[in-house]
Amino acid sequence: MEETKRLIFRGSVNNEYGKRLRWDLETSSAIPARHLTFTRNEIMDSQVSLIENKDTASTDLLHEYFIPERNFMKFIQDIKPILLKSKLDLLNITIRAVNRDDDAYLNYAQEDVFGFVLLFNQKKQHSKKPRCRHSQIFWLMQPLKMKEPIIFLIVYTSQKTK
Repeated sequence: MEETKRLIFRGSVNNEYGKRLRWDLETSSAIPARHLTFTRNEIMDSQVSLIENKDTASTDLLHEYFIPERNFMKFIQDIKPILLKSKLDLLNITIRAVNRDDDAYLNYAQEDVFGFVLLFNQKKQHSKKPRCRHSQIFWLMQPLKMKEPIIFLIVYTSQKTK
């Protein structure tokens, strides 16, 4: 069952039909759980191997944007046309609530925020010039019209090592 889930998820890479199939399967399987309550640990307990990219010609990029609660809808309105116009392969968006953090020295939640976690897939660039794989995505996000700064973290890049 786990390998089937992984194949469905990875089948959405650069494939609109795969994305639609995954959406349909995920939303229909969630219907029985609509009125149940789950902890974050229960929801996030799936194996990382379910989304693991085994394609050595591409890499997955995970970005997280921390948006103040009051700017939730504005961020969605601003990011939607950017993502639609781009040629980026967006695999998933997860939105999580993050409470204000007054304890951490380098906190990213100076007030209650939403963390928008975006997972992209991108073909690797084979050139002599080193290039940041995140630059294409990062610069696409520049047109966001937020009046307040957005805290942005590059969280993860999948890298196969020899």
